[in-house]
Amino acid sequence: MKRIAGLISLASILISSAQVHAQHVGTIGIGDITYTSNVNNGARTDLHSPDNVLSALNSGIVANLTKIRKFKVLDYPQLTARINEQDRTLEGYYNSSYTGNALLQAGLDYILKANVSEFGIVEQESGQPGAAIGLMVIEFKLIGVADATNDLGSKVIARVYSSKDQKAESAGDKAAAEQLLDRAIQQGVKQLVDQVVTNLFPLRVMKIAEDGVITLNYGKGLLSVGDTVKVYPIGTDTTVDEFGEPVGVAISSLQITSTEKKFAVAKIVDTQQELEKGQKGQRVLNGS
Repeated sequence: MKRIAGLISLASILISSAQVHAQHVGTIGIGDITYTSNVNNGARTDLHSPDNVLSALNSGIVANLTKIRKFKVLDYPQLTARINEQDRTLEGYYNSSYTGNALLQAGLDYILKANVSEFGIVEQESGQPGAAIGLMVIEFKLIGVADATNDLGSKVIARVYSSKDQKAESAGDKAAAEQLLDRAIQQGVKQLVDQVVTNLFPLRVMKIAEDGVITLNYGKGLLSVGDTVKVYPIGTDTTVDEFGEPVGVAISSLQITSTEKKFAVAKIVDTQQELEKGQKGQRVLNGS
């Protein structure tokens, strides 16, 4: 009986492990995140120095990718430790020196590197509300470790606006400027993660109930109640522009009504044709 109980216990552990592993569709290592921006008007250098900006960006990317529950995420120390075990270098991966050898890449599918090329408070644009703009521009590359054809090079431009009563730049309000810059970092992380998700594991219609309720394949790690999701015809690749907005003509708009760990439920707001299981979607970023 003890042997049978032991076998049952072992089987339960293996099944449980398989379920946990099955939710991951790949492993992303966070490589070098650098800073070359010379835009820092209104920034508090004690709280928004390049080192502090990079620390916030690193932790934000790791946290947001992890919350999505689709990817296993290795932070920079974990990634470099794994690479060192193989006597390899990050630079070698950046140069695609090791592609084609899938055996040695086991357990590492992508490496993300990025550079903050612009960050700070910039002058107000004509016709836009508010007194100042918090800006973060991130140029990034997502490297396919075993297959260079999976490489993605792109950038995000995150802009957040102060309210008229804050006057973050013109009145020299450092607290308001600090808040604006924090929001720019958060928005930059959100847009970067959205681009990675769009390219690696798109948002999809997973189930359509008879009452019209739609189930999507991402949960609260990516989606929130009230979010809008645009749905596109089957065969259409969903993409977002550098400002984080969906590109292309959608056939339906959904609104998220509830979220769980691994899925979300939505209602149809408007649609031009009947939805089908498997159609891709793209979240519309809320205004900041």
